[in-house]
Amino acid sequence: MKYPYTHILIRYGELALKGRNQNRFIEALMRNIQTRLGSARGIISLHSRRGYILIDALNFAPKDIAGIVRKLCQVCGIVLVSPVLFLKEKKFDAICAMNKKIAEYYPQESKKFCVRVKRADKTYPVSSGELEKKIGQYILENTPWKSVSLKNPDKIFYVDIVDEGVFVYAEKENGVGGLPVGIEGKVLSLLSGGIDSPVASYYLARRGCEVDFIHFTANKMQSDEAREYKIAEIVKILSQYSIHSKLYVLPYIHFNLAVVGKEMDYELILFRRFMVRVAKCLAKKIGAQALVTGDNLGQVASQTLSNIVSTSMAVDIPIFRPLIGFEKNEIIGMAKKINTYDISIQPYKDCCSLISKNPRTSSYNDKLEIIEKNIIENYDKVVEDTLSDAIVLEIKNGSIID
Repeated sequence: MKYPYTHILIRYGELALKGRNQNRFIEALMRNIQTRLGSARGIISLHSRRGYILIDALNFAPKDIAGIVRKLCQVCGIVLVSPVLFLKEKKFDAICAMNKKIAEYYPQESKKFCVRVKRADKTYPVSSGELEKKIGQYILENTPWKSVSLKNPDKIFYVDIVDEGVFVYAEKENGVGGLPVGIEGKVLSLLSGGIDSPVASYYLARRGCEVDFIHFTANKMQSDEAREYKIAEIVKILSQYSIHSKLYVLPYIHFNLAVVGKEMDYELILFRRFMVRVAKCLAKKIGAQALVTGDNLGQVASQTLSNIVSTSMAVDIPIFRPLIGFEKNEIIGMAKKINTYDISIQPYKDCCSLISKNPRTSSYNDKLEIIEKNIIENYDKVVEDTLSDAIVLEIKNGSIID
């Protein structure tokens, strides 16, 4: 049976609610679609209409369509994706013929179906309910489908009548929703390699932020080593949503050398304050307006309220914590959904666990500032030396760019 679909229909959600700046959001979404599908065989042609975007797909094989739909579902801003048969003509006979073509592609004599009609074009003279009855009867009389169920159908045939024509389809996939990446500026995410921070980064991408990443390692890495590192694999997955990101891998050896041999308390919270200070300086260089962490209130000792406050007070840049009130099982569920979970649970040397085995659960900014002045003679130089040892990987659409 010949593959029936001629186009891919993309629907966006809250973008349709935007006011005078709606075109800016839609143009950003269309750019991201082009970028995300850059590796797809064949050059796509996009057409934007009210409430949807249409991709010409006449020259694609079914396996190509399936791959394109998969990628589109990862583009932030998209709510639904469907391969469709599109016809500009709205005559009833033509609509029935389109449904017959789609129904014959899914022959199921022992299964039940129903028809769902939506009329965005309210000038169409036949009601949605009447169209559903008539199209359903036509399918029963002219295809292998012989049974209807309105409540529990095995297959639904959709008919959308819009101003520009008619869409007929039987498949639809949910997208991630949200806003197009880049529309809200850039953030820098502190990526630990655990379960939480990749999910936090995903949520910021979904709200329209361009996301770059910073990760701290015990020792300085070479570029080839960083490319094979677990963190790079996580960013490859996240870049399927963030489209185009950079990963900065920095050693924290300069911090260790600055405090070696010195008695101090609050090791972990002091280290976290060091990390956000380095991240703040890097954010300023790359034009990021905020930092992102995977902090979850009360989950571990470093994420008590007082320690979170102490970390925030170390810098004068916003720190977004999108997971702050989540249950752990909610975070795990999303990690599995975006495919970062399996890599996140692989063993690795977590910098925070190496710094302190028994961290304090309570801290105060004033006291921490005094400790920092006493144990680190030239804090700015420690930060600068750390930044100077950065390895930078550029990652786009799931691949490292050479």
